[in-house]
Amino acid sequence: MKHVDRDLGDSLKTKKYFWIFNFVTNRLDFSSFQKKILFLILLVLTLLTNIGCTMKENDTEKYLKNIELQYETEEQKQEIIKALNHVLSLDEKELQKQRYKDYQGKANSWDLSTLMYKYMVPNSSGSVIGANFYKDLKSDKAQKMILEILKKLESQEM
Repeated sequence: MKHVDRDLGDSLKTKKYFWIFNFVTNRLDFSSFQKKILFLILLVLTLLTNIGCTMKENDTEKYLKNIELQYETEEQKQEIIKALNHVLSLDEKELQKQRYKDYQGKANSWDLSTLMYKYMVPNSSGSVIGANFYKDLKSDKAQKMILEILKKLESQEM
């Protein structure tokens, strides 16, 4: 929901700039050249607003940065590895359908986000996975982070 709100906000900002452009140029006596200059300024502002929003790190990437893995058994470790391999190999819809064992080994108890919350503790308090979790996991940066976590897990011994 947060991502959708941000996109809606950007769209409203863009409309606001062009509304201002129309209002100002219609109310005041601008030459054709002045209208073009004002239009270019508003266009640059719109592009900068949209570029700034797309360059932000997504919530899932923030969550994954420097996480601490917390598991107690080899079975839990293997379940984490299985889930992370799913992240790398399955599409968003398939990932949403996946269910994993809980702490006690009860099958089909947790979805991916629950598994991550339980076994992966972020380095900063207040970090959340985010509303676009499954989509965010497919970003190049998040995929690289998942690979690093997998390598770390596979090199650890119980």
